[in-house]
Amino acid sequence: MSDSQPDFTRLAELAAGLGLHQHLCLIYDTREEQFAAALPYLRTGLERGEKCLYVVDENTAAAVLDALRKSGTDVDRYLRSGALTLAHKQDTYLKQGRFDPDWMIDFLTQAIAEAGAAGCCGLRTLLGEMTWVLGSSDATDKLIEYESKLNRFIRNHDARLICQYHRTRFPPELILAVIRTHPLVVYGGVVCRNPYYVPPEEFLKPNQAAQEVERLLSNILAWERAQQALRQSGERWRAVFENSAVGIALTDCISTRFQAANFAFQKMVGYPEGELRALTFMDITYEDDREPNRKLLSELLEGRRHSFAMEKRYRRKDQSLIWVNLHVSLVPGSASIPRFSLAIVEDITERKRAEEALRRSEAYLVAGQRLSHTGSWAWNVRSGEMYWSRETYRIFGFDPATTTAGVNETFLPRIHPEDRPRIEKGIKAAAIQKGAYGIDYRIVLPDGAIKHIHDVVYPVTGETGDVVERYGVIMDVTERRGAEEALQKSRDQLRALAARLQSVREEERTKVAREIHDELGQALTAIRISLSSWSRDLATDKKQESEPILKLVDETIQSVRRISTELRPAILDALGLVAAVEWAAGEFEARTGIKCRLDLPTNDIVIDQERATALFRIFQETLTNVARHANASEVEVRLAKGEGNLTLEVHDNGKGITGEPLLSATSLGILGMQERALLLGGDFAIVSSPGEGTTVRVRIPETHLPPPKDGK
Repeated sequence: MSDSQPDFTRLAELAAGLGLHQHLCLIYDTREEQFAAALPYLRTGLERGEKCLYVVDENTAAAVLDALRKSGTDVDRYLRSGALTLAHKQDTYLKQGRFDPDWMIDFLTQAIAEAGAAGCCGLRTLLGEMTWVLGSSDATDKLIEYESKLNRFIRNHDARLICQYHRTRFPPELILAVIRTHPLVVYGGVVCRNPYYVPPEEFLKPNQAAQEVERLLSNILAWERAQQALRQSGERWRAVFENSAVGIALTDCISTRFQAANFAFQKMVGYPEGELRALTFMDITYEDDREPNRKLLSELLEGRRHSFAMEKRYRRKDQSLIWVNLHVSLVPGSASIPRFSLAIVEDITERKRAEEALRRSEAYLVAGQRLSHTGSWAWNVRSGEMYWSRETYRIFGFDPATTTAGVNETFLPRIHPEDRPRIEKGIKAAAIQKGAYGIDYRIVLPDGAIKHIHDVVYPVTGETGDVVERYGVIMDVTERRGAEEALQKSRDQLRALAARLQSVREEERTKVAREIHDELGQALTAIRISLSSWSRDLATDKKQESEPILKLVDETIQSVRRISTELRPAILDALGLVAAVEWAAGEFEARTGIKCRLDLPTNDIVIDQERATALFRIFQETLTNVARHANASEVEVRLAKGEGNLTLEVHDNGKGITGEPLLSATSLGILGMQERALLLGGDFAIVSSPGEGTTVRVRIPETHLPPPKDGK
């Protein structure tokens, strides 16, 4: 052991999580280390409703009970119910006056069989302080035989067992034999799989040296193969990292400096990796976007988020600005302290430019409406006489000094040939039509130019109730119509670009998720195997130094799996939409504690990948909004197929949406869900009342229908 103190912070969690059919030896130097594993292990068994047996020797029963009470366990209740039994060596190991391994195995077998009668789910948690054996020389000789036979016993019984050995009180030769008879060893605050374990079938037979030589040679060969796999996996991961089309950057959570960046990210920001290592991510973040970014990262480090996504601007090395969408997750450095953050970064500058072009088109439309000229007219139905204002003459391209305003002589010849039959029919009907109406048509000027006209017509009735006169307001809406066409074109282009971006994003997410899982995951697993083998070969006083590295690798593997799943759940591609919705609901319920009630088809819905992805992403975003804003305790989810449509409906019993429009332009998540539905020719709706919860409903056709051109 080194002079530094072992870290017992995770030992309680690991000891409490041990499953059935496991046989461990706890080798400890201090009482603190002994109880750090034994008490959580015992307490968990009691909380599961199991019967627990603790054979004390070095510690008194009173000391064990006092330690349990201090840890928050209701000891008296468990003693009264018989769930907890503390025994001494005279009641167990030496009850026959001597130690007999076979008798002790029979004793444990009978105790397990009888435990169910006490109202527990069985004698499943066993602990033994093994210092009792030091007082008997013949027991020492039989101890290792007993430990080996326990391995066979534990395979056939629903129990778990920890044998506790005080390292400084046992001779090294005996500790060495103890290690060889336990598949799991707890030491220095760590639960370890034992590479030196010898199965009972081998240990209890004489002349087992040949089998041990075979095992050691196999371990040596496995070590070398693991080294080769590690090198190959490292090369593959580096290739995936460098050649990914999406930017990937790793930053230190403490200093926020860049630790690594792939070629795509370097190209995106204009800095080579060497220069990036001297910068923090805030150094290249646009000034106005730093505070929102800093707030999200703070929530991530404080554990209020598992990850976050945001759109922000980077200032490139040449001082130009680009828009990016980034997804950030943590890579822990230890059990409780995050060390690195990993960002997946997309350049969305072109999309932002398209959105800006759309806003400019809308501004031009408003300006065009203000600049449109308006004229007026009046028409005597009986005489046919027509009056035009000066602006009306100008709109139709006539000189008022030389032109007589007449329906047949002046007005009709200017009408576009394609629109004239409709207008002539309208003139004939005007004599009897008593309501106001509007009409649109085109006129052709002498130079061939075409204008778009909007005419609003009002009737004037005589004493008999007949229409005797018409008057109206005429507007030149050519500029507005052009702006509308430009706006529609921009919308169509933006929608096409959005559809393409969605497709590319999902493809890239799928690719990155697969590469991270297959390449990085395999590389880290190989590293874990190699480090474990390397750690076993270290001197005893050096083993502790390797444990933080092994912890870091284990936690990094878990982070990589989580990031891969968040990027693109493999279940969506492998098992389909229904299974993916069920999985996402289960993850949401486990993460938030909000109950999910599912009404799903018994069989998967057979649809194309585009529709499945859209519905799944809308479902994910809806659950995210429920967790963030709804303050709900339950969510009802319905997925159905019928009448040529697919319908997804999510209702929560939360506080409802108040104080803002349900489809607020500032709610990017809601707008994103709405756009996904529109891209597939569907519709999206939110219904909410204060105190009565919120319902999100999306319906898309089973086959492709183009979205409505008015965007509604």
